[in-house]
Amino acid sequence: MKNHLKDYFPAIWTVDEWERCLQEDAGIQKIFREWPIEHQKEFLDLCTGVQGVDTLQPAFFQAVMDPGRLKDLLSVLFQKKIKQLERREGWREGQELICLASGLYLEFEDGERALVEIWKAGRMFSGQECACHSAQALTGWCQERQQEQGKSFKYSEVGRVCIVILLENSPTQTDKGTGEYLHTGRISFDTGLELGLLQEYQVLDLDLYQRENWEKDIQGRFDGWMSFLACRRPEKIVQLIKTYPCFKGIYEEIYGICRDVQRILHIFGEGLRCREKDQNRRTVQEMQEVIERLTRQHEEDRKALELQDIENRQREDKISGQYREAMRRIEELEKMLA
Repeated sequence: MKNHLKDYFPAIWTVDEWERCLQEDAGIQKIFREWPIEHQKEFLDLCTGVQGVDTLQPAFFQAVMDPGRLKDLLSVLFQKKIKQLERREGWREGQELICLASGLYLEFEDGERALVEIWKAGRMFSGQECACHSAQALTGWCQERQQEQGKSFKYSEVGRVCIVILLENSPTQTDKGTGEYLHTGRISFDTGLELGLLQEYQVLDLDLYQRENWEKDIQGRFDGWMSFLACRRPEKIVQLIKTYPCFKGIYEEIYGICRDVQRILHIFGEGLRCREKDQNRRTVQEMQEVIERLTRQHEEDRKALELQDIENRQREDKISGQYREAMRRIEELEKMLA
């Protein structure tokens, strides 16, 4: 099979180059051979360009998404021009979500401010965790502004906090039949009351985007960024860099990272550990759900048996009462006949 990506990115490994690398370094060979065959193939497909790079791998995302690229991505996402982006934090710990970027302080050209965090959600996705990260970010921002401004601080001048969630390989179903893969959420009131509350969520369903657009041409800047985040097929990557050449530089940096053997082995190994951890959590959750279901069923059966036992005792008492009454009547009749 022809490697179309290598035509555009000469740094991509060939299989022969990788085999020579293994032969020359026993340490690298040991790490590589310890992986299951399917993971070895996945790694080779990545490094040799048979499959595209997972750009949502935290190590790749954080290495190539500099402030300029983040500014472009978020401008497209919010559909507003960003005057300035300042990155104050690079990482926050998540439980079921994986942090890709945090502490992104935005100032839009219209003067509005916002604090943005970008998280990746896979098999384990919790809206509750999203809400907690949003609350933590908002609290931290308010405290920081209070320290900076002192008595002049005003809550009305605190900008919004937006949590961006990238859904990939997630069981969460966001498609309601409309084909919409970008969902914007804000706290609202059922009466339509507007109070300018600060917390906002952007959920991008990358799985749905791929299903809906894998055969379509890339049209528009938003479509370009969605393709970069979601698509792993080489032909789609080629289409992307032809439509928007600026993405070629990002991929060149990623494939440059892939040439650093120790670094790419570490990145790939971390990805495998994250996936295993995610799968283990999912398995535990499924087992807990089964246990809870069986516990509920057991409790229902126990209550049903208790009810049946009560009914049986009541039936026995009734029958016993009828028997005693019948015997009493027989005795009375026998006395009358005597």
